[in-house]
Amino acid sequence: MQAKVTSMHRVKWERYARCLYCWAPQAICNKWEETSTQGAFKTRGMHVPCQYDGVLQQAVAALLAFQQPMCTPWLEQQMQEAAIVHGSDEVRLYKWLGLKSKMCQRDANQMCRLLYAWEEGHVHSHVAD
Repeated sequence: MQAKVTSMHRVKWERYARCLYCWAPQAICNKWEETSTQGAFKTRGMHVPCQYDGVLQQAVAALLAFQQPMCTPWLEQQMQEAAIVHGSDEVRLYKWLGLKSKMCQRDANQMCRLLYAWEEGHVHSHVAD
C-alpha cells in the first residue's frame, strides 16, 4: 500500500487541477479562497492548513492497490474518452488522474472524480455492464 501511495506522486497534474498541498480541488480546500474572477482561487497563506491533507492521495491509492480489477474497466473507458491512448497503463493512468475536470460546476480533477465515482457506485456498475 505504501508503494502505491508513493507512486501517486507520478501523477502529471494539469494547472489549477488541485490544491498544491492536499491535492483536493481548490474549491473545497480551506487553504484556498475564491478571487473576484469566477473560478479563480488564491492561497490564504501558509498558516492555513488543508483539511483534506493526504485524504485523496491515500484513498485513491487504496482503490488502485486493493480494487484494481474492479477499477480497470471504468478507468480504461475514461482514458479512452479523454484520448489518452499512448504509453503504458501506468503512464496513461497518471496522466488521466491529473487532468482537470468539472464536478457540480466546480473545477476538480480526475483523481477526485474517480473517488466520487467509486462512492456513487459508477465504477462497480461499469463492471457489471
